[in-house]
Amino acid sequence: MADYARILAVLGPTNTGKTHFAIERMLGYRTGIIGLPLRLLAREVYDKIVSVRGPSVVALVTGEERIVPPRTKYWVCTVEAMPEGTGADFVAIDEIQLCADPERGHIFTDRLLRMRGLRETQFLGASTMRNTISELVPEAEFVPRTRLSDLVYSGSKKISKMPGRSAIVGFSVDNVYAIAEVLRRQKGGAAVVMGALSPRTRNAQVDLYQNGDVDYLVATDAIGMGLNLDIDHVAFSSITKFDGRRMRQLMPNELAQIAGRAGRGMSHGSFGVTGEAPELSPEVAEAIMEHRFAPIRKLEWRNPALQMGSTAALIASLEHKPEHELLARVRDADDLTALRTLSAAPDVRDRATNGNAVKLLWDVCRIPDFRGISQAEHASLLETIYCDLHELGRIPDDWLGRQIKRIDRTDGDIDTLSKRLAYIRTWTYVAQRKDWVDDEDHWRGATRAVEDRLSDALHGALTQRFVDRRTSVLLRRLKQKEAIVAEVNDTGDVTVEGEFVGRLDGFRFVQDKLASGQEAKTLSQASLQALAPHFNLRADRFYNAPDTEIDFTEQGGLMWGKDAVGKLVPGADPMKPGVRVFVDEEAGPDVTQKVERRLQHFIDRKVSTLFEPLLNVSRDETLTGLARGFGFRMVETMGIIPRGDVADEVKSLEQDARGALRKHGVRFGQFTIFMPLLLKPAPTRLRLVLWGLANNMDDLPEAPPPGLVTVPATNMPQGYYTMAGYRAAGSRAIRIDMLERLADMLRGEDSRSGFEAKADMLSITGMTLEQFADLMEGLGYKAERGERIKVKPVDQIMQEAPGIEPVPETIEDAVNQIEDEGLAPIAETIEPDPEIHAEIPEMSETEVEPGTPADAIAPSVEPEVYYTFTWAARARRSNPPATTRPEGGARGKPQEARGKPRGKGKPKGGDRPAKGNEAKSFSAKPEPKKDRIDPDNPFAAALMGLKKDK
Repeated sequence: MADYARILAVLGPTNTGKTHFAIERMLGYRTGIIGLPLRLLAREVYDKIVSVRGPSVVALVTGEERIVPPRTKYWVCTVEAMPEGTGADFVAIDEIQLCADPERGHIFTDRLLRMRGLRETQFLGASTMRNTISELVPEAEFVPRTRLSDLVYSGSKKISKMPGRSAIVGFSVDNVYAIAEVLRRQKGGAAVVMGALSPRTRNAQVDLYQNGDVDYLVATDAIGMGLNLDIDHVAFSSITKFDGRRMRQLMPNELAQIAGRAGRGMSHGSFGVTGEAPELSPEVAEAIMEHRFAPIRKLEWRNPALQMGSTAALIASLEHKPEHELLARVRDADDLTALRTLSAAPDVRDRATNGNAVKLLWDVCRIPDFRGISQAEHASLLETIYCDLHELGRIPDDWLGRQIKRIDRTDGDIDTLSKRLAYIRTWTYVAQRKDWVDDEDHWRGATRAVEDRLSDALHGALTQRFVDRRTSVLLRRLKQKEAIVAEVNDTGDVTVEGEFVGRLDGFRFVQDKLASGQEAKTLSQASLQALAPHFNLRADRFYNAPDTEIDFTEQGGLMWGKDAVGKLVPGADPMKPGVRVFVDEEAGPDVTQKVERRLQHFIDRKVSTLFEPLLNVSRDETLTGLARGFGFRMVETMGIIPRGDVADEVKSLEQDARGALRKHGVRFGQFTIFMPLLLKPAPTRLRLVLWGLANNMDDLPEAPPPGLVTVPATNMPQGYYTMAGYRAAGSRAIRIDMLERLADMLRGEDSRSGFEAKADMLSITGMTLEQFADLMEGLGYKAERGERIKVKPVDQIMQEAPGIEPVPETIEDAVNQIEDEGLAPIAETIEPDPEIHAEIPEMSETEVEPGTPADAIAPSVEPEVYYTFTWAARARRSNPPATTRPEGGARGKPQEARGKPRGKGKPKGGDRPAKGNEAKSFSAKPEPKKDRIDPDNPFAAALMGLKKDK
């Protein structure tokens, strides 16, 4: 080997500053070249040097990207793209241990053996290369580097317990995506970094992590190649990988290369395993921590002296074996496989007949299979490109344009976009080749633009799928202890930092139902912190809101508009319920007390307004004695009492006392004592709620629809129909005010002998005759069903029998008929009886044969159903009282509860007990006047008139 300038082998573990050292040394020379293992890392170093020296003197050359200013001094390249023969002062090759890589090792070995700088050459890499370099490059000087921070093994951790600023490493695309999905659900998301990503996509994903938008990174082993990120912990989801031919376990030095990404600069790092990956053995873990690995003994090599005379000679030179024992011929690479395939193709064989044609064929065969398709399909594409280049000297613009246009689409999912990005890399590589296209600048720009669009779309798709931006934003704000600003719109939707997090229902925050696990916890914590000022502002607005904005539900809920802000709870008095507010604890005690006071004021005013007539009874100081006691009884029952429940008290009330109560709107009905004003829908709705609360019901019964006279009598809690303003009778319940109107009609009927239902009775109840009969039985009457011939109205008979003139009803009608017909009645002449012949003539066709049933010749007779109602109290007296059964279930009522109708029928003398045998009652009050007139008597007005006449 020729005598070159100084050669340095800068070896050591990760995080020793080797790349930084090489960049500083290169910038100390007039010109320099640095070769890096990844396109991503090359872009990172290029950006760093440009920031120091400017873009006019720095070139970036990779397989798919070429930026070469006219005054280039410093070249940043992938190892495969390093230019030869430039005569640079400085040359550096990073990650020199990749000489042993089965796929690309022969490229690194070639640079180790043949690439030199005029003044300095550096090989950067792991200490495992020391023996090999000293053997192959004996003039090399070794510069050891020690790690700047400690690296420790932390064992296995679940993903859910993974610390922040962690990188989780997977070795397949499916594995990477699965881990990222788990992190999105549990930790708010993760950035994704893979070697197949374009630099633009990779940088955008890394920015998510570096900026703190996400706290986790999911990557392939690409991060082990010099990508400098702020990682505190590296976790392996697997310790096996597919190397292109088989699944194998990673060697300790390979694990160390990736684990060493943890702890940058002076910050210590840790590594471990997660998921299904087994624990590392103590020996492997210790080797990684102490950077002790077996030295590399073999380097991949391929003959650099290629024979271009023919395809056979080229293939033979590529298959040549090395002479040095430390070198091993590389296994057949994709380019050699493609060369063998194309050499057998007739069109290629006919063209590759000289050195230039063979060299062109070899250049075409070196186009990487970025698409990962089959060898035959890739070879077919290469054959087309070669034939065009050989015949036309270039690739046709129209054909190349069609290939690019097919790929220039940004729709589709992550996999689709990734495939298109791989496809465009092929044409980006082709466009970078000199003299392969007519307008190199145009096609380089076109392919770069398509790649950028696809890169942006892929970044967006990765972010949308694997990053919950709202959670990541909130986590960053909470971590940095910054003020979090929330916005609440008119519908109650809450956004924090522009991200929807839930909605504000009154004074409770209801977070987005799609959130779960750690995401839900973060949302709740950040949202409640941000909503603190909104709670106070909303409480002030609620406290000053009019009662018209607040309402109660039939289940006792308290609503402010559409928001639930509390519920009613039983109080010490049924008419004075308490409230329980719905306020998040984070809103603070001041907000809670303000909401509670406002709701209590509302319900107190609502009760006093809707029950004002009833409350006036309890506040009337003029009511004394039995009247005052009865008034309090009305208040206790919320304005409705079945008369049977207070029959004795009602009998004890004098007329003056009843009159005083009537002034407050109390009506003494035959069946119920009630206040008609309290039967309106609003008081009824509130009365049922208060009654349900007083009886500690979990499910409060709803009020019947307003305006209905009767409703079906179902199995409701005892007392429900009374509180609803109805009385259950039979299969239906009738409103108590309409029942009293019906009772007024029944007073004029003979309930002893029996009576039939009148049209007015059916009209006010809105029932059919059958339903009315069932109702009457429920009220204590006996209903006997019968049928009779329906008597049709005269008008209907005349319509059914045309031709028959109606008989005049009056003399005036007869006179009018004579005038209309122009005839006068003439006295009829009496004729002698005709002689009866002995022979009986035959019947005519129109005569009816004797014995023919009348139904055969007469019109059909329509039967009519009717009911006869009689009072049946005596027959039902043995029935159990209705108060022991659920309402609507039994018809039987005690006689006092039903109230015996005052009909025309007189009881027989035997029905009354003999004088002296009836039960006696005693009272301390004075005897009522004998001539007192009961105002409830339907004939009270007439009796008062007779009394005045006397």
